[in-house]
Amino acid sequence: MNILRAVPFFIFAFAVLWYGALVLRFPTAGAIGTDPATYVQMALDLAQRGTVVHEFPLFTKLFNQNLSWDAFITPGYHIVPETGFVAPNFAFGFPLLLAFAYRVFGENALYWMTPLMGALALLATFALANELFRDVSPTCRDWIGALAALLLATTPKQIQLALVPMSDVPTQLFCVLAMWCAFRVVRETQRVFDADAPSAAHATKTLWVLYAYVALCGLALGIAYLMRHSALVMLVPLALVATRWGSTRREKIFLLAVSLFVFAITIAPDIFYRAKVLGNPFVVESPESAQTNFYDAPRQILQMLAALFSVTGLGPLILFVPFGWWILAREKKRFVAGVLAAWVLAFVFLHAPLTLTGVFENSLRYLIPAYPALALSASAALVWIFGLAWKEMRAAQTRFAKQSLGVYAIALFGIFALAIALRAAVGPERFVARAYGWMSETARNDLRVLNEQLPRDAVIGVSDQMAGATMLYA
Repeated sequence: MNILRAVPFFIFAFAVLWYGALVLRFPTAGAIGTDPATYVQMALDLAQRGTVVHEFPLFTKLFNQNLSWDAFITPGYHIVPETGFVAPNFAFGFPLLLAFAYRVFGENALYWMTPLMGALALLATFALANELFRDVSPTCRDWIGALAALLLATTPKQIQLALVPMSDVPTQLFCVLAMWCAFRVVRETQRVFDADAPSAAHATKTLWVLYAYVALCGLALGIAYLMRHSALVMLVPLALVATRWGSTRREKIFLLAVSLFVFAITIAPDIFYRAKVLGNPFVVESPESAQTNFYDAPRQILQMLAALFSVTGLGPLILFVPFGWWILAREKKRFVAGVLAAWVLAFVFLHAPLTLTGVFENSLRYLIPAYPALALSASAALVWIFGLAWKEMRAAQTRFAKQSLGVYAIALFGIFALAIALRAAVGPERFVARAYGWMSETARNDLRVLNEQLPRDAVIGVSDQMAGATMLYA
């Protein structure tokens, strides 16, 4: 029994070690593409000049010569007519984190920060499983957390976005931390208001722990928002969890107000930044991200589902996600099922009408902050069906029921789907090669040679894919 109890921890350890080996084997030597290179440039500007607004000398000289300014500004930036600034198209939260790492540890920290956030996301997902499934046996709880962490570590799109300086995986981490803190508030609420405290001192200490988790929930959500504004939809599942904060209406309102107050303070710099640089505190950084087409939303929802079913997504295992919600509801865990479903569907419905969702591989990338909910839902379904199949096998020694065949069939399909979902654990190279923004050492050396041979302030014509990298390294 002790050995079986330890198996989930071995699986979780394997997931973390495998992920670490992947990061050490395939480190990026820099950043190419639009998003990664812009994030790095924003971090450098923050660290060196204290602002994400970049200066383009050639653009400044030629702007009044009736020329198109697009040729003199790298992709990832745009001119704001209302203020005259050349502003980045992305939120400054993630570059701010990169800038701190750069000032403390140097340039290499720019490329190691995202993999580190990915590793912490695995730990946070395992910890979240422990909070979500408190009313199940510790063994089942550990199995769900371990499988979810393993799925998260080996999912192709997660791998691709964890190796490059992109904001998706760090946003995912803080979404999970916000949810974990919210559920810790639920548990601390039971300790403070529902249980008899042995002493006044103990009650006061527990109350301060409760307030700390409430504040940390708002802080984590605020940081996630600063990195990617789409994280704001986490308010939907978090609101469901907040209904279990406090034992009276007054206590619920107070705890919710504290969390929202911390959240508001955290995102306040973003409001000021947009008012000053973008000319309006309610506009988004990228003009393209504000384009919507609600008539196209149903097609893009199907596109997102197809992407999740694809080789880069979860494959057939995605079918176990709604199955997991149904099982949780059937087992009288409707609250957990509702939270996980709301987490996933909030991101799906937010991005369904956006024009950018259908561009490149955004249909999967935009769902990365909800990947832990997908992994936990599918893992809950797998653990339940495998456990049921094991019971049926043991009972078959004395009796045989026809429904056992259905259980065995679903369990076999689960093994098949799990094997497909974990295929990247065997050969991750082909997925790393397709990682958007990943730079090989050879490409970095080529840019270094180019930088040495070209005269200072040379004008270089490059493609959109290499514009940001050329500005950074050449």
